[in-house]
Amino acid sequence: MKLTDIAIRAMKAPVKGQITHWERPLGVRVSQGGSKTFIALLGSGKRHTIGRFPDISLSEARAEAKRLRAERTLGISKPEPAPAFDEAKTLFLSVCEQKNKPYTVYEYKRLLNRHFNFGMLPINEITSQEINRRIDKLQKTVSEQNHAL
Repeated sequence: MKLTDIAIRAMKAPVKGQITHWERPLGVRVSQGGSKTFIALLGSGKRHTIGRFPDISLSEARAEAKRLRAERTLGISKPEPAPAFDEAKTLFLSVCEQKNKPYTVYEYKRLLNRHFNFGMLPINEITSQEINRRIDKLQKTVSEQNHAL
């Protein structure tokens, strides 16, 4: 699909979920609420949100997508390494301690340490399949399974 201002304005919101219209490497994601967001395809399925239409014009979005792809190709902007699970868990629990009751924090710690001890594995390497596999192990204890989920 050729992206133009007129075509973007005419894009209809899907009944459910989102739909993306591509003019590679630029795409426009339309949500069921009607918002239209520019996204750039950076390679290997990696996507980067640029901004919402009409706050960002089509020409600005094209320029930004081109810049992002050039930086990635040249190795200028390398993504920061993902934190290890234990580091993310510590950060999460410290935020929880500020806004939750002590018993809630205790339960979060217990569940994370008991069922989701991924150690120093980077969080971007933890797959939803691995999490589902661990939750499926708890089928005999439905309440524990629900809390872990």
